[in-house]
Amino acid sequence: MQGSPVRLCSVNIVVRDSRGRTLLQMRDSAAKSSPLLWGFWGGAVDADDESAHHAAARELCEELCVTAQPGDFEPIGERVDSRGRLAALFLYGPFLRWEDIRVNEGAGAAFFWREEIDRLSVSNAVAWYLERHPHIFPGVDR
Repeated sequence: MQGSPVRLCSVNIVVRDSRGRTLLQMRDSAAKSSPLLWGFWGGAVDADDESAHHAAARELCEELCVTAQPGDFEPIGERVDSRGRLAALFLYGPFLRWEDIRVNEGAGAAFFWREEIDRLSVSNAVAWYLERHPHIFPGVDR
């Protein structure tokens, strides 16, 4: 008996500054998942999204007011969450500066080195990638 194929349900986005630090979102207390934890940017893939790359561009615009093109995103990982849903992880190619963004969702945001992220309370997705693919998060001595 074969299981049903896992369908892509969401996108997570790694955003960096020119120094290599990762921009994470502090999820607000009303968030459906990972409230009051540091997490990736992103969200659900909607039925009208042409592709996961389009979903990533839409989510970045909604959450950070950054206009991105689908080609700006490089797939760098995927994981199946505890509910059996597939989430793709994308790296947003262009570097961002504070003046490039306006945080539109969550309780805040900050740029971090991996060593700093290791000390944060993070979402399951961030923790999963930290454990299995720490190279995604550049450190101070890179």
